[in-house]
Amino acid sequence: MAAPIRKVERELDIKLKSEQVEILQSLVEKRDCMAVLPTGGDDDAQNGKKAFRRWFGELGELRSLFPSAPLMALSATCTQKIQRGVIKALALNHHTYVYKFPDKRNIKYSVKKVPGDIDMAWTWLVDGLMELRALFPKTLIYCKSISDVAKIYDYINDDVSKEFESFIGMFHSETESSLKERILLSIRDEQSLLRIIISTNAMGMGVDFKGLFNIVLYGPPCSMLDLVQEIGRGSLKMASVEVAA
Repeated sequence: MAAPIRKVERELDIKLKSEQVEILQSLVEKRDCMAVLPTGGDDDAQNGKKAFRRWFGELGELRSLFPSAPLMALSATCTQKIQRGVIKALALNHHTYVYKFPDKRNIKYSVKKVPGDIDMAWTWLVDGLMELRALFPKTLIYCKSISDVAKIYDYINDDVSKEFESFIGMFHSETESSLKERILLSIRDEQSLLRIIISTNAMGMGVDFKGLFNIVLYGPPCSMLDLVQEIGRGSLKMASVEVAA
């Protein structure tokens, strides 16, 4: 029984944890066992490159050791192209699709034309923050570029006093790691003072928001996958979420 497990450790150059060994033993003994894998929706998968999750590319080899193990692959955004890539990578020769319409009834959509001038476009946000302070609904603003993120962040910071600095966060690929971590911790805490987050799609899949009420898309997303991912940041626990584009 230990031989296949040692082979897995040797092939992947890792030392398995006790719970991982238990799962593999279940597979070896052919007991009921199912692996659940979140897949798809990332830029690398869309571009046909190696999967973004470190070990995803190794799963096909792992499945060759346990070909009879049941497997379920889950994705919130999976195009036909990504589906073909997942099926090939995981060697899913006999598979069944289960689809669910991605609509969320608690999300309200609206499209508004805003002035090109940043001052005019974001006055409502600054006025609302200064009036409601910590009661201002938690708002996520998605931008298409780091430049737009910086412009909106600078405008809001310039218009409010220093006491509001903890209410505003900026997140993109060039943000310092320590600041990223602080923002990620804050958005998981419904009681945090962080009210406004201006971000690129760097803050997307896998990010767990608590108490998010407003999602603003500043410019159209690059693809339908990005659109679904971005509006999907709306909390399932909220009675309603408003998305403005």
